[in-house]
Amino acid sequence: MRKYSVSFIGSGNVATHLSKGLKANGHQVRQVVGKSFINSLHLANELQCEAVRKVEELSDDADVYLIAVKDDEIKHVAEKMRFRGVVAHTSGTTNIDILNASSSNTGVFYPLQTFNKNKPLDLKQVPFLIEASNEKSEVILLQLATELSQFVSRANSENRKKVHLAAVYVNNFTNHIFKIAADLMEKEGLSFELLQPLINETIRKIANDHPANTQTGPAKRNDQDVIQEHLRMLEPYPNYSEVYQSITKSIQKGE
Repeated sequence: MRKYSVSFIGSGNVATHLSKGLKANGHQVRQVVGKSFINSLHLANELQCEAVRKVEELSDDADVYLIAVKDDEIKHVAEKMRFRGVVAHTSGTTNIDILNASSSNTGVFYPLQTFNKNKPLDLKQVPFLIEASNEKSEVILLQLATELSQFVSRANSENRKKVHLAAVYVNNFTNHIFKIAADLMEKEGLSFELLQPLINETIRKIANDHPANTQTGPAKRNDQDVIQEHLRMLEPYPNYSEVYQSITKSIQKGE
């Protein structure tokens, strides 16, 4: 299969994992540019490529330009780009049309995962959702994705937004719930590690069944004595109490 040259706009978590993954699969990472030149330089040194200070300094000879920046920065970045190659962003919520002025070949290269550049990640297990403005761009992006992952599919901007919304629930919101639990345990001198087997079992169950069938707990049972006792215990933490009551009502309504 043809190997491509790819330049990255962004040097953070997503850009780090994707650039290293593509390089490991034989593609050439041409240049890196990010908000912090120090971070860009550090990533470029790891990739043995060039770091530039501004988007306008990117060369026009790369096959693909991947924009891996915060969602609210994509439009600002895209306005500075005019390239012949494929210009794609990695956002779950941003419409492909935002790239129209950047190139006649545009796309979305969305990895459905949470990323931390300091923690290893098996990209083979990361779903990639691909969208493209034309067949040429789609072929290139699909090839790059299938070399990185065994879970690749096409998704238009509207469907991708729906997936991202659901992803916020299963990742960002659940992590916040874990943070609340950790706070409550630590305030009482208890170890959050005590909850790890329960977390693992919860994940294991939903891997084999629909979450609607695995729900347990006082809200599901409508155990008001327990619920009221929990709310009493949460009185010193009004924000946590609000979360508890909201989720309890949602479970009881079967939403």
